[in-house]
Amino acid sequence: MITVDLLDDLLKRMQAAGLSGLEVQQGDTSIIMRLGSAVPAVASSKPVPVRSQSLGTFRASHPRRPNTAFKPGDHVLKGTALGYLEASGTLTAIVAPATGTLSEVLARDGDLIGFGAHVFTLEESAS
Repeated sequence: MITVDLLDDLLKRMQAAGLSGLEVQQGDTSIIMRLGSAVPAVASSKPVPVRSQSLGTFRASHPRRPNTAFKPGDHVLKGTALGYLEASGTLTAIVAPATGTLSEVLARDGDLIGFGAHVFTLEESAS
């Protein structure tokens, strides 16, 4: 029978022998033990608000490249045009300030956007 005391003893022996893993089978019962972090390491990220640098009507994609709008979960590179503001027939790109994953799109196509408005949120990957 596999007991807590047996597992504790096996763990101590694994550590003393420098082993990173062990599999024990007794009858129909099997235990696999691995040393290391119990929680997988997760790359930390920080939210980066992407703000408009002008005012105008929000366009999710370029008029000459329809159906190219970004959505949450998309990976983007620094300098990528995430959307556009249209004013007096001129388009101004809203550019990703960093490389990361888009977590929020706060504007819908056709929304009126003011200067400095928070339009996207980007989860910047830690370097």
